Amino acid sequence: MFNLLTIALMSGLLVGIVHALSGPDHLAAIAPLTLEKNDSSWKIGFYWGLGHSAGIWILAIIMFFLRKIFPIVLLSNWAERAVGLILVGLGIWTIKRSFVDHLHIHTHFHDGLEHCHIHSHKEKVLPSANHHDEEHSHRHTPLGIGLVHGVAGSSHFFSALPVLSFSHSSMAAAYIFGFGIGAILGMILFSFFLGKLIRIRVFFDREKWLRRMFGSLAIGVGLFWLIEGGI
Repeated sequence: MFNLLTIALMSGLLVGIVHALSGPDHLAAIAPLTLEKNDSSWKIGFYWGLGHSAGIWILAIIMFFLRKIFPIVLLSNWAERAVGLILVGLGIWTIKRSFVDHLHIHTHFHDGLEHCHIHSHKEKVLPSANHHDEEHSHRHTPLGIGLVHGVAGSSHFFSALPVLSFSHSSMAAAYIFGFGIGAILGMILFSFFLGKLIRIRVFFDREKWLRRMFGSLAIGVGLFWLIEGGI
């Protein structure tokens, strides 16, 4: 039984990583947010992955215990529409930011080591309270988007549906838990490396165009989800 649990856990982990990194809607949601916080970009992936995994865990519990009475398909369809609207809004916001934000690099030394910090400023200096609110939103925005994403679309085909074939509930729990952890790890990796890539001078100099490109991608994917959802 222990070996079966390990296999279920590892299977879920691998599928979760692949699922997180292979969804264009996932990357379209993460990339604009990563541009806003590329000095600790892995946190964006962590919070998005945590929200996504929470949505998947909730969906799996519903499918395992309440699938005969709960309208799973209806819930998923409405979540798809919500994701489409969120992505369109996120894309418009990202493109708008590209016209008002001004990024620059501060390079300095600590203990003989040179390193740099990337700063983003609007035309007006923000009060410290607004800085706190913006930092607060960096946690809750990806968490909320990931949560809706976890419930929406075809994600349950890769995560929640296999629980129906397990003969033991412990194996189903191991698979779903592994999937959630895999999704978190996958998005941490993506946002971390994207943040590192943006720090390279050749990409940083084109930061405004990256914002517009990722914003356009988010709008395009969002419109696709809306059209597919019947809106």
